[in-house]
Formats: sequence, structure tokens, C-alpha cells
Amino acid sequence: MSTLAVFGMNEHFGVAQLSSMFDSLQYAADYADRIRKLGRCRDVIIRAKIKLPQNDL
Repeated sequence: MSTLAVFGMNEHFGVAQLSSMFDSLQYAADYADRIRKLGRCRDVIIRAKIKLPQNDL
């Protein structure tokens, strides 16, 4: 399972995390759509934080 957050670029802070962590892509996508409609940020994207499997070497 991964957790997702919405990031965007604005004129004051550069790239910033705009949301808390979501456990569903649908919630993150809805939040990103609302941010885009407000027009305060550009380049709004969703990023996932995932755990990579550990390989035994």
C-alpha cells in the first residue's frame, strides 16, 4: 500500500506539499482538481510514497 500527497508550485515557496497524506488515489485526485480550479498553484501533481521491497543480497 502506498500513501499519496498533492504537490504544486507557487510563486512564494517553489514546490510545496499542498495536502496531508491520502490513502486513496481518488481522494488525492479530487483534492488536486480543487487546487487546480482555484488557480493559486501551477504544475499540481500527485506523488506516492511507497515502501520498496528489500532484496536479500
